[in-house]
Amino acid sequence: MKTPRAEPVPRLYKVAANVYRDYNEGKDSVKNLVYQAKKKHPNIKAIYALVMEAVNHATHIDDAFKKIELFEKEPRFQKELACVLITELLFGKKTLPGTSLPVTTALKYHKQIKKNMEGELNFEEVRKVVKFPKYARVNSLCNSLTRVSRHLRDEGWLEIMYDKESTSYSQFLEIVRNLKESEYVVDYHIQNLIVFPPKTQLYDHALIEDGSLLLQDKGSCMPVEALSPPPGSCVLDACSAPGMKTSQIASKVCGNWVAVLGGKPPPGAKVIAVERSTKRCQVLRDILQRSRGDKVTTVINQNFLEIDPQEYSEVDYIVVDPSCSGDGMVNRNALADSGISQEKLANLCFFQKKLLRHALSFPNVKKVVYSTCSLTREENEGVLEEVLSDIKNWKIAESIESWERRGEGEGYSACLRTLPYEDLCNGFFVAVLERTCENSDSLQEKFSIKEEPSLEVKSEAESNPLKAKKKKGDSECIDTENNSEKFSIKEEPSLEVKSEAESNPLKAKKKKGDSESIDTENNSEKFSIKQEPILEVKSEAESNPLKAAKSNPLKGKKKKGDSECIDTENTPQEAVEKVKHKKNKKKKKEFDVSNAVDNDLSTSGDLNASEKDSDKSEEVKPKKSKKKKRDRDQLENDETSFNQKSPECKVNGDLEPATSHDDVIRKSAKKKRKNAGS
Repeated sequence: MKTPRAEPVPRLYKVAANVYRDYNEGKDSVKNLVYQAKKKHPNIKAIYALVMEAVNHATHIDDAFKKIELFEKEPRFQKELACVLITELLFGKKTLPGTSLPVTTALKYHKQIKKNMEGELNFEEVRKVVKFPKYARVNSLCNSLTRVSRHLRDEGWLEIMYDKESTSYSQFLEIVRNLKESEYVVDYHIQNLIVFPPKTQLYDHALIEDGSLLLQDKGSCMPVEALSPPPGSCVLDACSAPGMKTSQIASKVCGNWVAVLGGKPPPGAKVIAVERSTKRCQVLRDILQRSRGDKVTTVINQNFLEIDPQEYSEVDYIVVDPSCSGDGMVNRNALADSGISQEKLANLCFFQKKLLRHALSFPNVKKVVYSTCSLTREENEGVLEEVLSDIKNWKIAESIESWERRGEGEGYSACLRTLPYEDLCNGFFVAVLERTCENSDSLQEKFSIKEEPSLEVKSEAESNPLKAKKKKGDSECIDTENNSEKFSIKEEPSLEVKSEAESNPLKAKKKKGDSESIDTENNSEKFSIKQEPILEVKSEAESNPLKAAKSNPLKGKKKKGDSECIDTENTPQEAVEKVKHKKNKKKKKEFDVSNAVDNDLSTSGDLNASEKDSDKSEEVKPKKSKKKKRDRDQLENDETSFNQKSPECKVNGDLEPATSHDDVIRKSAKKKRKNAGS
């Protein structure tokens, strides 16, 4: 005879127990785990409500289990399933369906558990539930606010617009409370945060699945928003799991770079995510992969307190969000008398102070943001008070000036606080600490190293006072720095430059359309090295000034429309006058020679009046030389024929220089006139 098969546990409670177990192990948030379990059970609202109640009353339920020694009596009773079933009996439907073994066991110990909890809880108290709106942060690594808004508009969503300058924060909260279905509004303080109505289901939305939107509460966004690391910076997240803040940091350091479009992130952009729990570390990697934050993030599975600060000198900013009592999560800790014990609170504060001190010990860190999801003063202002009393070179910096709610007590007005009922988000405390004086050894070394290159730059400016070139169309000037020391040290190199200019006044070329300038090298050694060739050039110019003037008379073209000018910036007046005088003398000599030749050939009638001009262009001169050559050839032919006809005129085979030459010229001219007349 077969044993009858045991009745299974209702699937709703089994799925809720699995979600509750995964949450306690730190795999993800309750909301995300419930959404992931949708394939196992469609009633995600009932699962979410049941798990949240179990989380809210976990401390009291565990104490009751220990008092009645439930698991010693029922060792096969699964702990997570027992919590879910007892939660349903005490705070839910007050009954359980079916006759499965776990259900009958829960019903068996129900009255004993309730009796042990009556002194601590009032079961008739109606729990106040805050209906928060749904917050979704636009992930700039995958998309932009403009494209996301366009996508939502295409789906039928309506954005509620408001003028931030004329709208107060209280008026904005009223807009959020009055949001209707298919309406959304952009947050008042965080510009890439979208606010949806409370009952909006976004877990399976296309923008959530592709990483364009990330479900993140406004309070959770405040620490990174207050820190605001610039693009290209290096940020360390000390307690990074589950990874929402880490992905927000990654989008901040990447600026406008969109990872899904490819390319490279900004130079220096880097995130170091530290998480000591191995299980939570895997959740961190999954979220970073989905949000594309893994492109710039390095995950380290290690305790933050065990990290050597000297090995991370590149870190500029640190986010410290340690474990806390979590009483700011009002929907998780709804009952007023379900507070944490003083012993556990003291242990948490000790651990928080230790983490913050370690973060402030990093050598080159500029700012550190400390945040908790707690509302107790011991975990917030109390931690800062003790840590800052020991470390003197840090102060609390202002952040998010438009936020109205501030820290408690004197000296903490720069801190931020969010209150659940007033701000419609989870309660958070945020404080940005900024370094006031850089006393660490590494920073002193950094400044001492910078002193030497600063002196080298000064020496370069002293050795090259005429470094800057004049701009196009500017008047002649010297670009001097605004430093009185440079004017006093400027004398020696200026003499060297002057010596070079005197020795070679026409060396520098002018740019097309630019004013006259001298292009000097940026090294003082070059002035001394150039002295020998400078003297040689000077000697050549003195020995043959006409050659130098002819090869480079003015060294540069004039701009169109400018008056004639001579480059006298670095040229002595005497040298210029000497060059001009010798040039004019050479022109006059050439003019006299040209006139003598023209007079000899004037009888032939071949000279033009234009050939007497000394400024005749070079294009005409080659024709003149050809004509002269033709006349010389004609004279030689006439001379030969004359010698053959008149042998009596020959003297030793040569023409007589006085009579025979004149006769030949006259006959040749007469013959040409005759031919011209015919």
